[in-house]
Amino acid sequence: MKIEAPAYSLAVDAQNRIIIRVDDGKFMDSQYVYLTVEPRPSGIVEYTTKISSIVVNGLIRDALEVEHKFPETAEEFKRYVTNPVLDDLIQTMQDGSESLGITEDTAPKIILN
Repeated sequence: MKIEAPAYSLAVDAQNRIIIRVDDGKFMDSQYVYLTVEPRPSGIVEYTTKISSIVVNGLIRDALEVEHKFPETAEEFKRYVTNPVLDDLIQTMQDGSESLGITEDTAPKIILN
């Protein structure tokens, strides 16, 4: 079952990294950046992120504290925010490529894992 991405805003920093701000849900106002996004020939996309600020149910949390003391929250952030948002971004790019004449037959299929 595909998890729908929360509403989000995006920008690009000086190093051309994608910055995301979550605009709704449990993690609203959290901000993070995709440091790397690497599609593999198998169709799996590997990526790394860096959390700039994490807000859980309206409370600002320390990202390292969440990662080390509350791994279930960190996993939930990945499952319900970073994975679906990246999947949405990739889908948007694939949809845009169709308007440029790149078809499903010629475009690589990317599966987010």
